[in-house]
Amino acid sequence: MRRACLGVAALAACGRFGFAPNPAAQVADASADAADAAATLCATSAPCGSGFACASDAHCHPILFEDHFDGATIDPAWSLMRFEFALQSGELATTSTVRTGFDYGQGGNGRGAVAAVHIGDPSWTDVRIEWTQQSMASLLIVDGSLPPCQHTPSVFFRVESYSESWNSPEDTSYGWSIDQGCDGPVGPTGSWGLGSSVGVWIPGLGYSSTHDGDDYTVGAGLDPSIADAPVHFVIEAVGPHISIWTDGTLAVDMIDTTAYAQDESAPTFGGVGFSSAWEQMFSIDDVVVSDLTR
Repeated sequence: MRRACLGVAALAACGRFGFAPNPAAQVADASADAADAAATLCATSAPCGSGFACASDAHCHPILFEDHFDGATIDPAWSLMRFEFALQSGELATTSTVRTGFDYGQGGNGRGAVAAVHIGDPSWTDVRIEWTQQSMASLLIVDGSLPPCQHTPSVFFRVESYSESWNSPEDTSYGWSIDQGCDGPVGPTGSWGLGSSVGVWIPGLGYSSTHDGDDYTVGAGLDPSIADAPVHFVIEAVGPHISIWTDGTLAVDMIDTTAYAQDESAPTFGGVGFSSAWEQMFSIDDVVVSDLTR
């Protein structure tokens, strides 16, 4: 559901401005960009026009994909995994129904609903991703001990590959999660974790800590400002520089210096996916992905 952007406070909430600058997102060639419509300077007095989004470098960049879920049907560009999804009050939301035909559970092919778009798209490299997400209590269909206050929104980006089944090849992507409710799978409230997966999948059936491929920890931290409410998130990924904002607060600003295995490297391209821990229900809105290379 598209939010109206009227006035200074609303513009900040809509991600038009007010974020700490990300030096890695600065335009490399000012003279070339000056001749490109994508380099139009955006400011509080002159937000970007249709088809462009303002980034932390204070320039307008062309939008690659956006969905405000205002229509009557779900855009077929979305890959909806493990649970059924529905449009509810202008948002894309999980339902309590496991997708027909999917072997759900710890002993099955996977846990956690996922909504993804443009998986493996080679043109999505340096991008800005913004969206609003609300995570809610888990369904107690696998683990009856999960507390209802655990709310852990998660996002995958530069998703080079991703399979609905964790028993099928393979997951190569970055992933970021934050605990916005009570203490959760990442840690105390406000704890966040950033990692990457390269060629990860679990042979056989069901979950196992033994798997093909490698998971890497890129960073971890604490964002004490996180609200247990719908949060407007922004990610900017430019080369190895990753910045993440929660409701306008810069929570993550780091370079991926991970020592990858000799035959592996950090994910460099691909789509975006949204999820939440375990069987947590969630909704997303106002998804906008823009191209920071132009």
